[in-house]
Amino acid sequence: KGKSRATPVARGRLRVAVYEYKPSLQEDMAAADLIVSHAGAGSVMESLRMGKKLVVVANQALMDNHQMELADAMAARGLVDVATPDNIAQVMGSGRYKQLKSPPPLDLGPMREIVMKSVGELKGSEKKKI
Repeated sequence: KGKSRATPVARGRLRVAVYEYKPSLQEDMAAADLIVSHAGAGSVMESLRMGKKLVVVANQALMDNHQMELADAMAARGLVDVATPDNIAQVMGSGRYKQLKSPPPLDLGPMREIVMKSVGELKGSEKKKI
């Protein structure tokens, strides 16, 4: 278990676990019906890959506001719901997260083609140098 000064809360079916640090959240995420997370790329992608409903709370104070950009882009696609610390109660109460879409299946084909083409070009340039 992780360490926390906060006390876990349970009301009806809602269970809220809070920790300052936990080596892995995999088990908790797998058991969750809904994940509320910061809008970091790793957390967002991991939650979506697991097929979980996701509400993200972006840290708007970060340089370049990159968390908000990611949150807005994912919300525009219907993959996440976005909240702020000021409106999270309203967002959760609205139940919009129930209507979120599942992400499309991961297709690495285009990336594979780019890598293979690049490798082919590298091999071709090495042959020319010899």
